[in-house]
Amino acid sequence: MLMSFYNMDLTSPYSLSSNDIKTIYQDTNGDIWIGTAGGGLDKYIEAREGTSDQFLSFTIGEGMPDNYVLGILEHGDYLWLSSENGLSRFCKNDYSVISYQFAQKAYANIFNEGARFKCKNGIMLWGTLDGLMIFDPEKFEPNTNPFPVLVTSLQIDGVDWNEVESSVEKKSITYTEEIQLTYEQNVFTVEFATLDLQNPEQNQYTYILENYDKSWSIPASLNTVTYKKSATWKIYF
Repeated sequence: MLMSFYNMDLTSPYSLSSNDIKTIYQDTNGDIWIGTAGGGLDKYIEAREGTSDQFLSFTIGEGMPDNYVLGILEHGDYLWLSSENGLSRFCKNDYSVISYQFAQKAYANIFNEGARFKCKNGIMLWGTLDGLMIFDPEKFEPNTNPFPVLVTSLQIDGVDWNEVESSVEKKSITYTEEIQLTYEQNVFTVEFATLDLQNPEQNQYTYILENYDKSWSIPASLNTVTYKKSATWKIYF
């Protein structure tokens, strides 16, 4: 075929996830990866006998930090993806993704479209809104044992939990496993923190409320969240 055109089709789960294409990359296996604006990352799957060309999409719902993929580079089994919310390491084999924000300034974690380059020695160059970031993925060692996240405060309808229900035997909210609310209690706010105090300003949190949220929240430094009443609540960090 001399030429083909592909567009987003809301009626098909295997179409392009966005018509706004920001970057295209072919990895060492020959697979085509497409970074989009608003649709995350797409993997092109060539048609086989009895099937048509398809696109497999990865968005915030699949763990991506952002639905804007602005640059793609490869290192071993991983793709490194730049976005408007940091860098992500995407595994080509199991499609898992881990996101990082290396810069202390928030706008320095916003990357520019197509501003990426891989040197012959494997070092990566990335363009951000705060200059050039030079990154060596070979020497990068991610923290595989993150500190636990603890609940430090709870407010129910704007009132501190300790004042809502006072008891000498009541445990600290940090060590309380379950709380039951009455039908009159409609809104709760949770404050949380990690014990990683080395660079607390760089800590990023993500959470999901079971039976309420459809996906994990975008990682951010904000350590509070407010929800309105639902039938069943179970929150994870």
